[in-house]
Amino acid sequence: MSQLFLGLDPDVSLLPSPYINASNIDVQAWGEDVIQACFGKIRGVKFQSAYFENMGLRGLSVLSHLIKFSRDLGLITIMDAKRGDIGATSKAYAEAYLSTKNAIGNDDFSCDYLTVNPLMGEDCLDPFVEIALKHKKGLFILLETSNPGASMILKQSINDTQQVNVKIANYISTILNALNLPNGNMGPIGVVIGATNSNIGHWREKLPQSIFLMPGIGAQGGEWNTIRAGLDAKGDGVWVPISRGITQVKKEVSNKSAYIDEVKYNINHHYDAMKKTLQLS
Repeated sequence: MSQLFLGLDPDVSLLPSPYINASNIDVQAWGEDVIQACFGKIRGVKFQSAYFENMGLRGLSVLSHLIKFSRDLGLITIMDAKRGDIGATSKAYAEAYLSTKNAIGNDDFSCDYLTVNPLMGEDCLDPFVEIALKHKKGLFILLETSNPGASMILKQSINDTQQVNVKIANYISTILNALNLPNGNMGPIGVVIGATNSNIGHWREKLPQSIFLMPGIGAQGGEWNTIRAGLDAKGDGVWVPISRGITQVKKEVSNKSAYIDEVKYNINHHYDAMKKTLQLS
């Protein structure tokens, strides 16, 4: 089974020209075309909410449409919003992105998973966990990200000499242990670990029932060999989102068909590299 996820980061300054007509930027058509071009090679779609929010109400409407478009194709959906706040606000975020009915009874932004920033502590995280479990959804909690600034907090040791991210992992372990999951089964609380990190095996040992969401292949310099250390005994348990490495093309394209051909080339390249390095059938 594919470990690949398509990352949708619609930076309007980088969208290919066939989707731009005067001042009209057709992000919805771009998203649909890219998803369909990758279908069959990806396990799901990760939506970077910031780019959609940066387009205002129109962007949010497109985001909602593309979530449902992906869901109708049977793809797993991840909302990459990195939310995290005081308890009541965390609950509202969780209901917006994980509940089948939000505050006014619809599912505009409902996804299978949500990324969460844990740095405000347990009272920030608990509402996300509660809502995720209630609706049989999942979370990806930031653990060891690929950005250089992660060393400022996540990788720092505090007064008792334990790194912050180890404390986060302990919190996750406590929740998963309480669920009494069968051996070998992945739980609903996963973690974000950048593919540029070298100690993936350490985290797999500590979190044997967490799915690892591992961005960083391609543009950020991560390699597929790094991913292997995160696989479980079944050769699964790692999901790899790739955004620019799929959607940005090296050739100038004059029409949508030419652009989609280039996207298919990109996804096939990553799919083949994944199968070869991870030794998947």
